[in-house]
Amino acid sequence: MSSSASSSSGGISVAGLLGVAFVVLKLTGHINWSWWYVSLPFWGGFALVMVFLAVIRTYCVMTTIYYRYRKARRCQLKQDQLLKYLIYGRLYR
Repeated sequence: MSSSASSSSGGISVAGLLGVAFVVLKLTGHINWSWWYVSLPFWGGFALVMVFLAVIRTYCVMTTIYYRYRKARRCQLKQDQLLKYLIYGRLYR
């Protein structure tokens, strides 16, 4: 019979290992940090996702403003109309 061995590469990440080490050091009294600093390695993945979403959101807002500005310039809006259009997205005439 042939045996098939399956291996999974699940395990603790570097950030998780660092977080566990910080908790152990905090509980044993070797470091006198705030619990916020001790728990920071556990929040790394969440922070990375939030930064990614912020970059995507900024890109979307900037492209929307750019295309509104181009459309407003094609319509030859005056300065006050241009500002209202860039903010509200409607043409007031």
